[in-house]
Amino acid sequence: MCEIIPLCVLAAATSLLPNFPQGLFYNERLYGDREAMIDEVRARLADAFEDAQIAVAAQGNRVEVRVVASQFKGVSRVKRQQAVYAAIREWIASGAIHAVTIKALAPDELEP
Repeated sequence: MCEIIPLCVLAAATSLLPNFPQGLFYNERLYGDREAMIDEVRARLADAFEDAQIAVAAQGNRVEVRVVASQFKGVSRVKRQQAVYAAIREWIASGAIHAVTIKALAPDELEP
């Protein structure tokens, strides 16, 4: 089972996405329902990475994700990013997501 942590709880509890701008204007007419997009991205990542901790944030058509999964142990950074991209490839190809910032970590790489 994948552990999915709501972003608001995650942001309040830790600094997992410290560089993501908070409180910026989101244009729903241009990008659709932001929360639905975040939920869908989170669900696709959860399907791809079992037993993972997943955080997703979005501003417009830019998304920042953080995936902590045991599957990443011993895997290069490039291969990790490729795996994350593969999980959300359709969103990127459609243009719904224009840019993705990825933090993909193994559990033993988390800072205390």
